Amino acid sequence: HSNFAINKNGGFLALVKPDGLTVTSSYNFGQQYGDVSYGRLGEEQSEGYFGSPSPGGGNIGPQGIPVTGKPIFSHDDQVITRNISLVLSSPSLTANIRYTIDGSDPISRSSLYVAPIQISSTTRVKARIFEPGRLPGPVRDRTYLRLGSDIRNFSSDLPIVLIDSFGTNIDGESSTNSQNPRRPVQSVFIDTDAISGRAAVTNIPDFAGRGGMRVRGQTSAGFPKKQYSFETWDSDGNDKDVSIWGWPSESDWILHAPHSDKTLMRNKLVYDCSRELGYPSVRTRFCELFFNSEGGNLSMADYRGVYVFMEKIKRNEDRLNIKRLQTCDTDASSISGGYIIKKDKGQSVDITLTTAREGHQLAFVEPDLPGTAQQSWLKNYMDSFENALHGPAFDDPLQGYAKYIDVDSFIDTHIWVEAFKNIDGYRLSSYFYKDRGRKLVASPVWDYNLSLGNADYLEGEYPEGWYYSLVSAQEYPWYRRLFQDPEFVTRYWDRWFELRKGMMATPRMMGLIDSYTAEISEAVVRNFETWDTLGTTLWPNARVWTPPSPLPGSDRNL
Repeated sequence: HSNFAINKNGGFLALVKPDGLTVTSSYNFGQQYGDVSYGRLGEEQSEGYFGSPSPGGGNIGPQGIPVTGKPIFSHDDQVITRNISLVLSSPSLTANIRYTIDGSDPISRSSLYVAPIQISSTTRVKARIFEPGRLPGPVRDRTYLRLGSDIRNFSSDLPIVLIDSFGTNIDGESSTNSQNPRRPVQSVFIDTDAISGRAAVTNIPDFAGRGGMRVRGQTSAGFPKKQYSFETWDSDGNDKDVSIWGWPSESDWILHAPHSDKTLMRNKLVYDCSRELGYPSVRTRFCELFFNSEGGNLSMADYRGVYVFMEKIKRNEDRLNIKRLQTCDTDASSISGGYIIKKDKGQSVDITLTTAREGHQLAFVEPDLPGTAQQSWLKNYMDSFENALHGPAFDDPLQGYAKYIDVDSFIDTHIWVEAFKNIDGYRLSSYFYKDRGRKLVASPVWDYNLSLGNADYLEGEYPEGWYYSLVSAQEYPWYRRLFQDPEFVTRYWDRWFELRKGMMATPRMMGLIDSYTAEISEAVVRNFETWDTLGTTLWPNARVWTPPSPLPGSDRNL
């Protein structure tokens, strides 16, 4: 939590009094190691590494230099269809290797490696190096997912995701509990082959490694087909940035589960279109998921259906590219950004601000724990925007509302909500960002699974009519006043006709829907064999449509 970093290879550190001259304490420190502190021990002034924490008491004396080497595994993370013989080795001839297969970190009493480990079922092996007189080395782990005989020949024309939670029932845990942690899982992501256009469970993975996962969503968490928040981790359970499907490296992802949306494509359609327009919308990809949460080998019984793997909204130069705001950024040149905020439900666990004029509650997304000065600055900014919006010169392009917001983004967001008839629009799942020295932008789009007719309330089932007229002033932030400006209205309709001739032209949109339909045509049959929902009403379906002929490859109706 400091505003500086130290060199892991060693250096000089000093505590200096506020006069900037008087040194209270200083020393040269050696190389730094993960989860091992280095410091000075009390009045004895002895320095060294402290590998054993002693909360509530004095530090135990320096315990030696940590081992730096890591065990070498003969087999990397992979799926297996037969028994393998795992060989562990060390770069040091005087070292011992100890290992575990129960998920715990190896300690001095753990099994001593003396011969190859025989792996015949799904197993996570953790190992570390021990040397006399030194702290144990870092833990390294590899996981081997055993495939049952019924899944070994499975292939798809969509990417395949394999996940194993080692017997932990993640689905049974509440997504609304803020204390609900992500549970350790092993993941394997297999892309389609460039030549055959197919993915097989035994193909070389695009990514295989450790992660953490939990159920996500609020209403959707109650659906039988769960969606998940997924992080990629290193061996110590820390976030690890990786590239999946060739996307920019990050650690936070989402496995979105279309369930009441029986087209499986509403969110993907809207996110992809928004991204094409140049907004920082998340990347998406259809895939088929297998998730084993009951232990044993991975099998066809673990098939979960068609999912949309996608990025999480996050500040990142390859996602939402705004300045990173540190707690210490309180001066005038830095406190103006970057912020990500949202108007949504279930914000009791978030740090929020309420605008003074219209009374909209907005939650901080990034930073999620802003400093007091930053909270005050953004609230003052939003209050100034609302005061200008409701002031006598509100339509002045320099001193009115346009001084504070990116007008074009607010226009596009309004068109997006109305054109797709998103009944969560305006009042929920509305994101905004404010970069340093720039205006407030209404973006990125989020949560459109209850759009395009998939809702039986707020007239969501009807393509005709405006949606905004059905929500209260509290649920419709800022737009009623914005539409009182003739220039805003003119720009709005100019943009509408521009989009209808390009991005949102009817033939173009129908062609995009047809392309998604073709993309999932094979996998959709398996999905609805697993989730027998066709021809039945799921909340909040407005209609259950029965086509004149069965779904291709199936006897079920849509």
